[in-house]
Amino acid sequence: MQTFPSEEILMTSDDNSITLTTHRIFQRNADANKDLLLKHIITHQVIKRRKLYYKLLTVFFLIMTFITYQNLDPRYDEKVFIVVLILIALSVISACLLFVIQNRYLKIVSYFGEIEFSLSKMDERSLNKFLNKMYDEIEKRKKED
Repeated sequence: MQTFPSEEILMTSDDNSITLTTHRIFQRNADANKDLLLKHIITHQVIKRRKLYYKLLTVFFLIMTFITYQNLDPRYDEKVFIVVLILIALSVISACLLFVIQNRYLKIVSYFGEIEFSLSKMDERSLNKFLNKMYDEIEKRKKED
C-alpha cells in the first residue's frame, strides 16, 4: 500500500483497533488487518444485530416449557404446573432481552473492500463526529483527483 507524505491521524478508537487518517481508515485487531482509501469509500451503514445468546436461551426455554407441559398430569399436578409457569416466565424474559438488547456495528464499504467494527463503546455523538470527519476527508481526497 502506498504511503502519503502528508497523512495525519485524525481519530483513533479507545482500543486502537480503528484509526482514521487524512487518507485512509485502518482496522487492526486480532481478526482483521485492513485499510481503505477514503477516496474509494462508497457508503456506510449502521447495523443492529441481536445477540445469539438470547436467541438460544429463548428457544431452549420454549422447548423446555413445551416438553414439561406435555408431561403435565390432567389431574392438576401442582409441582409440574409451577415448573411450567417458571419456564414460561423465563421464556418471556429471554424473549424481551432478545428484542431489547442489540449490538451495533458500523460497516464502511469501498470499491475494494469493507470494514466492519463494533459501536458498543461509542455513543451517538462520537459516531456522528467520526462520520463527519470521515466524509469531510473523503470530499477533500476526491477534490484532489
